[in-house]
Amino acid sequence: MIEYLIILGFCMAVHECGHFCFAKAFGVLVYSFQVFMAPIAALLRYYPKQGCLCILDVEATSDDSNDTEGDAAVNENRVEQRSSCLMRIPLPRPKGEVSPTSWRNTAFGLGWLPVMAYVRMADSYGVDGHEPLPWELRSKPAWQRLLVHSGGVMANVLFGLLAFVVANYIWMYNSDPTHLFAAIGGGLTQCWDALSFFVAHPLSIFGVGGGFEAAPLIVSKMHGIVYFTGLLSIILAVGNALPIPGLDGSRICLNLAEIVTRRAPSERLRRNIDIAGGFLVFLWIVYLVISWIA
Repeated sequence: MIEYLIILGFCMAVHECGHFCFAKAFGVLVYSFQVFMAPIAALLRYYPKQGCLCILDVEATSDDSNDTEGDAAVNENRVEQRSSCLMRIPLPRPKGEVSPTSWRNTAFGLGWLPVMAYVRMADSYGVDGHEPLPWELRSKPAWQRLLVHSGGVMANVLFGLLAFVVANYIWMYNSDPTHLFAAIGGGLTQCWDALSFFVAHPLSIFGVGGGFEAAPLIVSKMHGIVYFTGLLSIILAVGNALPIPGLDGSRICLNLAEIVTRRAPSERLRRNIDIAGGFLVFLWIVYLVISWIA
């Protein structure tokens, strides 16, 4: 049971890494990158700008979305991370000024509950009368926001393909370790089969892949774990691409609509979609965990 929860958390971390990479490529400030949930305190959290690694860290940041000051000096303070922790390990600090969009302003955390992952970006949706700052997501063109929101889906597809290739290589290694190209071909086929099945049967995603019959003969526990990792990564990719409020698919649809109509949706609509979607996603995760335990 625990290994599957760890796999789920790792696949979610890959998903958030896709968002993070596109956000940094377009100059969006990312406050935190968290792998696994950290109720109360994180096992580890690294603050590059402050040059320290914190053990059992309780992050105590203010609500960045309500900081509407436009002065550059004020906003430098806005990205400072404040925390209390059991132990601080000093590490090298950057020399000179650190740009608000630098990765050094991101706190990288590792939680102790092996599910979930998230990236928290600078944004100010819902703040009345606040013009977007240059490093906020909503200040970027619609096509850049589209890539940021779809980055997680793309990362999960690529990671799922890699896992399928590795699983095929493990299976073929028993006969001939030189079958790398055959493993790549088998991985591509399985990745395509999984994508086409879950796109055609999206409701099966809520049953953790129920009905998908393309699984190969499992020759070892490691082979089964790697294959399941690829399958779960594809499930996360297709599931997040669904146009359900709170998931990436709804934001992708809003970005596409903005590109086509050249008119941004209202902030109230975005806020209501996120609130409703967050509740639906929470219920789905609870259902999955209960189903696995049962």
